[in-house]
Amino acid sequence: MKVREVIKIKEWVDGSGYNYEEIYSDKLVDVDVEEEVQENFSWDWWEKDSSVRGNEDLRIIVEYYRVSDDTMIAKFEAWQSEI
Repeated sequence: MKVREVIKIKEWVDGSGYNYEEIYSDKLVDVDVEEEVQENFSWDWWEKDSSVRGNEDLRIIVEYYRVSDDTMIAKFEAWQSEI
């Protein structure tokens, strides 16, 4: 079965809040069952952005949607500094 994976990036700059938000990736991925994305999520795929300075951070948001009705089935969020 296919699910839609949407990865958003939000840049945080200390003192000015969120600077921008962008869609990093929006694609269909194959899974055996929906629960696979809920139970087997890992941040191993993320490579840290070395251009981010000390007063900046990135919020990475990964959302999975059921293709048939666009219902969100899983959401994961993390700060780059914590990965």
